[in-house]
Amino acid sequence: MTVTARREYPDATTAEQVARAIGADNPPYVRVERNGSTLVLRWSGPTAASVRATSEDLFAGLRAAELTLRSARRH
Repeated sequence: MTVTARREYPDATTAEQVARAIGADNPPYVRVERNGSTLVLRWSGPTAASVRATSEDLFAGLRAAELTLRSARRH
């Protein structure tokens, strides 16, 4: 089972920063590609449960990266 998700950001710099922030923690079955201001994320697993677990981890990491960038820009 494979999942593809796209996430739009205001600009390419933000997309690159988020990609770098989550890239270090990603296992080899998670791919993150940047196309301009869009991140394309692909991940797979042998079962729906494993894909769901990866999804939860990945989206939590994305959210943390986005909140951190937002906070850093305010200060």
